[in-house]
Amino acid sequence: MEQPSPTFPHPGDGSLPALGKQDDTLASTPSEPAPQQVPASLVTSWKSFTEACEFFKPDEDGKMVFSRTSLLTLDSSDGIVYFGWIEVRKRELSLEQARDCLQRIPADEIYPPLPADMFSLKVASAEPGHHIKRPKFASYRWAAGTKQLADRFLEEARTLHLVQRNPHANLVGFEGCLVEDGRIIGLLLKRYPTTLSDRVKAKDNKALDRASCLRGIVDGLKHLHSLGMAHNDVNPSNVMLDEEDRPVIVDLGSCTPFGERLTEGGTPGWNDGFGEEFSRASNDEIGLRKVGEWLGITEKLLNLLQVV
Repeated sequence: MEQPSPTFPHPGDGSLPALGKQDDTLASTPSEPAPQQVPASLVTSWKSFTEACEFFKPDEDGKMVFSRTSLLTLDSSDGIVYFGWIEVRKRELSLEQARDCLQRIPADEIYPPLPADMFSLKVASAEPGHHIKRPKFASYRWAAGTKQLADRFLEEARTLHLVQRNPHANLVGFEGCLVEDGRIIGLLLKRYPTTLSDRVKAKDNKALDRASCLRGIVDGLKHLHSLGMAHNDVNPSNVMLDEEDRPVIVDLGSCTPFGERLTEGGTPGWNDGFGEEFSRASNDEIGLRKVGEWLGITEKLLNLLQVV
């Protein structure tokens, strides 16, 4: 199984976990018969890349050795995405080599059509104070030739729409869908100042009321559960803090109705203890307890703050 090195994040993208088994075999050939190369004007420096990630896999002795570098760039003006990979280490890779390996991803493989019952969610552009979440492009290598990423993106849009119709102060605010040629190319979310992870690690900040923060996470999860959904990926990076230090649960990409099979099983290190690969309230209980322990919350209080 390949293991990725850290990526170069893009401000318009969400978290980027891989999809399915991370082996060294590409999925079927993309549906477009003639892939289109990236315009030279779109890639002018290394900062032009949404992702530049090295992958490693075990050799015969079990030692992790370099496999490939995957690269991806997004034209934010129209949502067109270019992806490629090359068996060259990043430090040895020229910008020209990186640019030449990119090919356009067919729109129907990453962007779902906007359903008729969601037409009211269409927005013309992103307003200040909002964040645009995109499909998980880094998973494309394992989903090429399919519509898995598009389907998952539509599921997330529907989940956000459900939360929008049943809002809660501790769940992410959803404003609508950016649409291009009838397809959803971005989800417009309220922007929050910082993640819980960064807030706790930051120095010279006012003390965080950790117990109150955990109670807010519990309240958000209970509301989500009342809608018949489990988050399935509770961790400090998926909790933002607003201007009043109120916790807000974000990243509903793993949020799935109870009992349905998961396409993403949480974040390694925070999902230890998950049972069968199904959406369950108990998955959130496991994540919540790990977050509480990470925050230094006492066992007595953790036992009181149950979500199931």
